[in-house]
Amino acid sequence: MAAPYKFEATSLNYLGFIGLGAAIDYMNRIGIENIRRRNMMLTSFAIDELTKIPNLKIVGTKDVNKRVGLLSIDLPGYPAILLMPFAAIRKVIFRPVKDSISRISIHYFNTEEEILRVKFVIEQAIKLSKIRELL
Repeated sequence: MAAPYKFEATSLNYLGFIGLGAAIDYMNRIGIENIRRRNMMLTSFAIDELTKIPNLKIVGTKDVNKRVGLLSIDLPGYPAILLMPFAAIRKVIFRPVKDSISRISIHYFNTEEEILRVKFVIEQAIKLSKIRELL
């Protein structure tokens, strides 16, 4: 048999289809509008809390009606690539974007306590960097 017939083309991703169906059913049980409202509330809470950190800037609009649950934060003087492992050890995940900009993702399954933990980890990273400057 000649190519391409001698090779198995592929199998359909049945598990992916089943998982997608279950995810859609789950979201429909919660309600898409309920998910949207919770995302907006959590994003607003995160913006309010994180902007209490001196020198931290939210990249983009602070209007939650024009955002999704992705927050890019700019922490001048603290490289994003250093924040990522510092936070990961403390079970908080940041995605370095560029220079001093990191991104966090917020969704309806997150809690206010988790957002406060993000804030705490950022504050600890800042304190540690200030201690290092003194050495």
